[in-house]
Amino acid sequence: MQPCGFIRSALPRGFTLLEVLVALAVLALSAAAILTQTGQGVRLQQQLELRSAALALADSELALIGSSGEWLPLGQQKRDVSGGTRNWEVETRVEGTASAELRRVTVAVRMAGSNGGAASDGALVSLTTFIGRY
Repeated sequence: MQPCGFIRSALPRGFTLLEVLVALAVLALSAAAILTQTGQGVRLQQQLELRSAALALADSELALIGSSGEWLPLGQQKRDVSGGTRNWEVETRVEGTASAELRRVTVAVRMAGSNGGAASDGALVSLTTFIGRY
C-alpha cells in the first residue's frame, strides 16, 4: 500500500531551472576572470618584449663605447636610433669619478617621443659601466 501524496517516478528528471542558472553564473564568472588574466598577460608580454629590445640596444651601445678605445669627454649626448619597427632615443651620460683615470658611463634608452617609463627619468632601461684610461 502506498501512502497518500505524490508518487515518485523512476525516470530521471534532469536539472531544474535554478540549477542551470547557477551553473551559468559560475561559468560566466570563471570566463570573465580568465579573460582578465589573459589580457594582463598579453600586456606584460608586450612590456617585456619592449624592455628586452631596449636592454639589447643599451648593451650594444655600451659595447661600442667600450670597444672604441677613446677617452670620453664629460657630458651628455642624445641621439635617435631606428631599430626594427620602433624608434628609440639613446642618451649617453659621461661623468667623472673620484679618480681622474676613471669615468662613469650611463646609457639610458627610451621610446622616441615618450616621456614616461620605468625609471624616474623616463628610461625603459638604464645601464651603467665604468671606463678607465690605461
